[in-house]
Amino acid sequence: MTLRSQPSDYHILVAVGTPRQIEPLLAVGCALAAAHQGRITLLSVTAGGQRPAWLDAPESRDGVPIQIVIRAGDDPGQEILKAAHDEQPDLVLLGWSGQRGRGRYLLSPTLDPVVQYAPCDVAVVR
Repeated sequence: MTLRSQPSDYHILVAVGTPRQIEPLLAVGCALAAAHQGRITLLSVTAGGQRPAWLDAPESRDGVPIQIVIRAGDDPGQEILKAAHDEQPDLVLLGWSGQRGRGRYLLSPTLDPVVQYAPCDVAVVR
């Protein structure tokens, strides 16, 4: 008996807000997606909906297809949640500086609502 692995529709939404986040989040995201024969959507939220000059990624990495999506909005957390509902990923992958949130936030104003309300699994990389 021969078992063949079938391509899956495993989908990871990787949200990036700074140039420093791209490489570590793509490394983790691609490793996870490759293990599931999945794909990545690389998301950036900007006020004007324009692609940031620093946002660059290959069309694929380690055999994992990568699509870049830009969303316009003033509240990155809410836009990430909207993208999670629209794109229906299996996992949302976010970066965190490691600094504790201030005031009522455990992590940050962007991360807290995504962790709490995302319709799928969420992983935060420090």
